[in-house]
Amino acid sequence: MADTYLKKVQVTDELSTAEARAERLRRLRNLANLSRKDMCNTDLNFNTLKAWELARFGGLPKDGADKVIRRIAKEGVICTADWLLYGKGITPQLTTERELITEFRAIIHDMRTPLATASMGVSAVLDVLDHIEQIPLQKIKTLLTNALIEVNQLNLKLDDFTKILKEHNHES
Repeated sequence: MADTYLKKVQVTDELSTAEARAERLRRLRNLANLSRKDMCNTDLNFNTLKAWELARFGGLPKDGADKVIRRIAKEGVICTADWLLYGKGITPQLTTERELITEFRAIIHDMRTPLATASMGVSAVLDVLDHIEQIPLQKIKTLLTNALIEVNQLNLKLDDFTKILKEHNHES
């Protein structure tokens, strides 16, 4: 039951509506230069993607955003769940290899906080940093995408927890 709740996106303003998420999803797919068919793989179903892009059935959910972010990263496009779901934060960007390495290092640095470290087991990723230039670009993209997704999931869970606390404080 709690898992279902975490998948649903709460509409808090016009930027988080199903229609707004659908528009951002189409923009993101176009930035990655992918057709709907090309976008789909084992994680993404064509009809599901089409429904999300047409804002049907409640639109793009949180777990769907993670799948989309993972897929477009393979095309060199970096995006956050906050932007895709809520229109907040940094807009998606095409990345070069150098930018990707810089971004990866910044995320790893941010992940050194105790909360993120406890959540993600960062030590294994930190071992890679000394030889990052020798790692194939696709592997860096995969590592960066996974790090972004986990940080986004942690942020979304913290947002949900904060909302619950606020609701509880209002009831008290």
